[in-house]
Amino acid sequence: MRHDPRDKYLAWLWGEVLLLGLLAASLVFFASNSALPELRLVLRTAILLAGVFVAVLAGARFTVEGHRLDLLLAIGFFVAAANVLAFSILPVIDGDPAGSREEWADVAGRTISFALVAAAPFAVGRVPERART
Repeated sequence: MRHDPRDKYLAWLWGEVLLLGLLAASLVFFASNSALPELRLVLRTAILLAGVFVAVLAGARFTVEGHRLDLLLAIGFFVAAANVLAFSILPVIDGDPAGSREEWADVAGRTISFALVAAAPFAVGRVPERART
């Protein structure tokens, strides 16, 4: 009896889809529950830390190899992390509710960070003077 490797792959894939679905459902449940503002702060802090880690790793890779892709990724994730800190974490800690100007600045920061990360795969080549960059 022969086992098809495709069957194992499909079983693994369906397990991953189920796991992601359960994680997404629990995230939506906790994020939409207004009685848990501390959980939102913890989630935003985790997003901030993940963005900082990716920015540092991409920056270190850029320092070594000098690819434009790594530079755009480092800048994009740094902007995303700074945006989360400035417009999602600090206003909650400060207790000052965000006004419409801050919300529009948050949207602008997210758009800039998304654009930088999305443009990274299209940046080819190396930066000639990495020390100055």
